[in-house]
Amino acid sequence: MTLIMNKQLAWELADQLGADMSDEERTAVFVTLGSGDHTAAIHRLINIATKCRHSLPIGTAKRFHAWAHAHHLQDRYAQILARIEAACITEAGLMHEARDGVRATDL
Repeated sequence: MTLIMNKQLAWELADQLGADMSDEERTAVFVTLGSGDHTAAIHRLINIATKCRHSLPIGTAKRFHAWAHAHHLQDRYAQILARIEAACITEAGLMHEARDGVRATDL
């Protein structure tokens, strides 16, 4: 199950970050993915996302959070996980506001 989680998350991140990667980064990521080292690819892609300040969709953010905990890397990625959680809370709040027609500033 972990192998599937690694592979799926790595390819998902690569798809989402494709436009934000330089040619060198893209080559390195796809060589790493092609070699089957999905964990290394995830590390590389998360660093690229952080450098580019690329936000992750809620689903991807949750999968990354689960992945970090499953691999006992929550300490290594503590700052990133905190930013992801804050972004998810903000995004969820915006979705709630759009659905209900109420803005947080109205409360």
